[in-house]
Amino acid sequence: MKKGKLIRFTAMFFAMMLAFTLLSRAADSSGVAVVTTSKPAGRTLSHTITATGKIVQNQELAVTTVADLRVKSIAVSEGDRVSEGDLLFELDEEYLDEQILYQEQEMEIQELALADIESQKSVSSQQKANEQASASEQYALSTQSASLTLSRAKEALQEAKDALTEYRNSSGTTTSADSSVETALEKAVEEKTEDYIDAQQELLALQWKIENAVNEALKAAQSSASLTGTSTTKTQSAGESASGGTDDADILQVSEDADMMSVSEDEAVIEETDSMGESNSTRNSENADSDGSTGNAGMGSSTDSGSTASNESISDGNSTVSDDAVIIEDVEMVESSAQTGNLADTSSSTQSESTTGTISGTSSAASSEVSGTSSDTMSADSNTSTSASLTQEELDTIEEEVRDSYSTRLTAAQKAVDTALAEKEAAESALEEYQAELLALASASNSETESQLIANLKSAQEAYEDAALAANEAEVTAARNVASANIPDASDSSVRQQEIAYEQMELTLNKLQELKEDGGKVYAPADGLITGINITVGEKTSDGTAVKMADISKGFRFTAELSKEDQQYIGAGDLVTLTGNGGNTVEGLEVDSVTADDEEEDIYNIVVQVPDDSFELGAAVTLEYTKTSGVYSVCVPISALYMDDYNQPYVLVTDEYETVMGTEIKARSVSVTVLENDGTYAALQEGAISSDQQVITGADKAIEDGNRVRTES
Repeated sequence: MKKGKLIRFTAMFFAMMLAFTLLSRAADSSGVAVVTTSKPAGRTLSHTITATGKIVQNQELAVTTVADLRVKSIAVSEGDRVSEGDLLFELDEEYLDEQILYQEQEMEIQELALADIESQKSVSSQQKANEQASASEQYALSTQSASLTLSRAKEALQEAKDALTEYRNSSGTTTSADSSVETALEKAVEEKTEDYIDAQQELLALQWKIENAVNEALKAAQSSASLTGTSTTKTQSAGESASGGTDDADILQVSEDADMMSVSEDEAVIEETDSMGESNSTRNSENADSDGSTGNAGMGSSTDSGSTASNESISDGNSTVSDDAVIIEDVEMVESSAQTGNLADTSSSTQSESTTGTISGTSSAASSEVSGTSSDTMSADSNTSTSASLTQEELDTIEEEVRDSYSTRLTAAQKAVDTALAEKEAAESALEEYQAELLALASASNSETESQLIANLKSAQEAYEDAALAANEAEVTAARNVASANIPDASDSSVRQQEIAYEQMELTLNKLQELKEDGGKVYAPADGLITGINITVGEKTSDGTAVKMADISKGFRFTAELSKEDQQYIGAGDLVTLTGNGGNTVEGLEVDSVTADDEEEDIYNIVVQVPDDSFELGAAVTLEYTKTSGVYSVCVPISALYMDDYNQPYVLVTDEYETVMGTEIKARSVSVTVLENDGTYAALQEGAISSDQQVITGADKAIEDGNRVRTES
């Protein structure tokens, strides 16, 4: 009895243990993810591209006509098919006749205007030649008159000296020693006087050059502004470097270039003046020999090449001023430099006027005349500026810059005048003091006579100075007039402009006459489809397109947009299928081009030429294309791919482990490299996983590396 109970209790114990074990395994299995797996396999990948676009024409024609004609009727509507030669629209013939008559009258007016311009140019040319001849004649007369006056003043001065010397010799009031001292003092006065005259001439020539530089700079700036629309023009004065200096060689080179462009009148004047200079030089040498004078040995140095030549010619008192060829070269140099944009920056007009104001006597008058002439030219420039883009403030700035570049030279020239004047006055004072001493030693009767002769000598000396300064002024003014008369006329394109206008009128008239021959009717230039009408019955035509039409003879094309991702799988030459909304399908069409869009990034435009009559113009059409890759040996479903925290792909494979509870399955992550995917399968690089491994392709819950899993049965 007891033994049977023991057996029953033992059986019940083992039965309960078995039940608890089964329950435990069932509870454990309920927490494990159930997964689906598959082995990697070799396969090809396919990319299917679809894009919806429309049919457009390969070429669009614009039908135009003459503007301002009245439309009588329109024979077509948008969407109509037309054949070459079909009537598109008709113009009002009566209004067309009026336009032809009006155009013929306008051309006649244009012809008359051209004839008037040619006549005016002929008259202007004759006036120009007359002005040049007059300026040349006036130059010769002015310089000859000034030379004669200066020569007479020189003779009067010499006569006064001779009278004083003769009186002293006859009266015995002076000794040979006294005469030697007085002669030396008189010589010093003569030299200092010549130095003063030369300095005045240099200053006057420089002032004239500054005014010309200003005028030419303003003209060049205005011309540049009118041609290029530039509102600010910087210039550099002729022959000036950045420091305000100038090289004589540069001036001479520019002068020589400018002289080659001079007209015949210039050459005549220069030749005449050269001959005068040679004659004067001969007389100067004779006077120097008779007077025992050394000419211009005591004159100050010159900073300007033109002034140096002038100094050499005036030194003996019989010549007027510098050879006009040198002065004209200076003028032409300024003009040439202004035209080539080489005018330097110069000083302000205030400083120039202030410096000019310090010049006394004849020099002041000469400066005023030069300034007056410049003001007239400036006024003309100011009037011209109203039609240019430069403001008065900009013009003032340009003038100030030009004057500023001459500041150093102008100051030096004025200083040279002041210095020469002071030295001349000192020499004159020394002579007067010595003569006063001699008078004090003479008797009363002799003193009175000698005093009168000395006064006569001083008066003659002053008259000579005035004549020399007046000669300078006459030379500069006359040379300026010659240069102004020989300034080339500004370019005049009015004749060519009128001719161009006439040619355009003639073209319009020809078109009107062709329309008249066709009865005012306009026809289709080719077979096509009307895509736009921009005219209205009863209204006038415009300069734009009257009718737009697609040229059917040039064929149609399909256009659509592709994404950047799709673009990499399709290119020119690939064969595609097009399907219309009506179900009509055309296969095997070759892609013409795939290009990036000009406006939208990551968008590409695809173009496919379509056969005639396959689709209607403007129809919506769908493109289909499938790209098949080569065979990949390791491919898994796209669902098997996971991405880690570093955005790197990996897959989960299953591994089996033996435990006391039996065989268990765990998930293990393996990093992989994706070669390509088509949205369904992914091709992996070989070596990461083998074809025998089970790759997890799905799970009923989230799993990670090392999680226990169980496969679906």
